[in-house]
Amino acid sequence: MRHDHLTTPDGTRLAYRVHSPTRRAPAQPPVLLLHGLAGPMAEWDALTEHLLQAGHEVIAYDARGHGASTRRPPTMTRSACVSDAVTLLNHLSLAPATLIGQSLGGHTALLTAAAHPDSVSSLILIEAGPGGPNPTLPTQITTWLNSWPAPSPPSRKRRPSWATRPGREAWSSGRTAGTPASTPPE
Repeated sequence: MRHDHLTTPDGTRLAYRVHSPTRRAPAQPPVLLLHGLAGPMAEWDALTEHLLQAGHEVIAYDARGHGASTRRPPTMTRSACVSDAVTLLNHLSLAPATLIGQSLGGHTALLTAAAHPDSVSSLILIEAGPGGPNPTLPTQITTWLNSWPAPSPPSRKRRPSWATRPGREAWSSGRTAGTPASTPPE
């Protein structure tokens, strides 16, 4: 297994791991694993072992804002996340690859396949899909996030930005904290 970092055009550092099988099966495409919101690339460790046994080269990475990647990137737009996946595939000369994405990573994988079909040989989505616009979804997510219990008073000072009311509202509406409400999400 090789650990490394890649710097994207906007200066975001992406942490990634390349796992090579002991014997590569000739017809097996490489696999890029995309984790969900607030998850690290390590979420894929168990699946990685199965994919290696099947002869796939496996690449997992921490998405921008997650894990060992840049924690406060210049942007968190969907297009930046797609660009990250394509930049990594191109950097490692892996396209076309199978993309496996969970939740937010599934959304990124779907958008990557739509925008860069030559980079993707197949697509596997977990807890994600091509749902159309849902104008009530931001309110539903905000209500759900607001239902979470507040942390005890001593830890209140250390809450991450997404745990604050403005952070929850920004995330659930597809904006980053500090982006004006009138700005549509990308």
